[in-house]
Amino acid sequence: MARQTNSKGSVGSGSLKSVLNQAPNNRFTLGSDAVAGRDNAIVLGKPGTSTVPSVFVGVGTNNPVAMLSVTGSLFANDYKNSAGTAIPGIFSVRDSSTNDLFTVSPTTAQFNAATVNMNPSGTQVATFTTSGLKLVNTTTGYVPTGLRNYMEGSFTASFTGAATLSSLTIYYTWVGNKVTLKIPAVPTTSETSAAVLTATGAISIAALCPTTALYFPILLTDNGSATTGRLQITSTGNIIIGVGAGGTAFAGISTLSWQPLEVTYHIAAVP
Repeated sequence: MARQTNSKGSVGSGSLKSVLNQAPNNRFTLGSDAVAGRDNAIVLGKPGTSTVPSVFVGVGTNNPVAMLSVTGSLFANDYKNSAGTAIPGIFSVRDSSTNDLFTVSPTTAQFNAATVNMNPSGTQVATFTTSGLKLVNTTTGYVPTGLRNYMEGSFTASFTGAATLSSLTIYYTWVGNKVTLKIPAVPTTSETSAAVLTATGAISIAALCPTTALYFPILLTDNGSATTGRLQITSTGNIIIGVGAGGTAFAGISTLSWQPLEVTYHIAAVP
């Protein structure tokens, strides 16, 4: 014997009802036969008065949890639990072991896969792994290294000793295990003491400091005359400038100066 249905087309009288509405929305609903989004509704077709065919899942009263529409939208929205508390919606793509590979929440989009490939036009150009970004090409012998850091900024250094040079802005660029410092020019300045120039703790970011002292040849003027000099960067971030290959004291008379300087050095470990 065929089972009877009520006037709305609901099967049975339990809490879970199956409804097929032929008009006007042409939808199939599991749950409430009321407005889509009410009473734990799952809707295939056109929910409510929408003209967009879709798959719709709702929890509670008018709280959409997820929707996939013909327009290409796929979203997770906030919904309310049985206690009436709003729960942030989360959309995720999982692997066969139900591990989240990609998740989207109201504030974050996150890849959790071990490797994420970028393949525009079917050609792999990069991967993201736990070791960082790897740029891919087909050059023989090329083995990409993961890039985990890129940083630009500046800090202020003040030198004392042979003269007082206040508030020099030194710019830095940190890429991988390489650091480049750009030190501004110092115009003709009176020497006040027979000493080297020292900026204590000039490199204020510990990660940019070398593990051992580094030395760089530079050009400068001392006692009003052009000569060679030495720039030293210590493991504690001090910058020391002296005269000649040995970085000795300035004459302490007449003037000193130098043109803009750039130095690049290697740091042993990338955090």
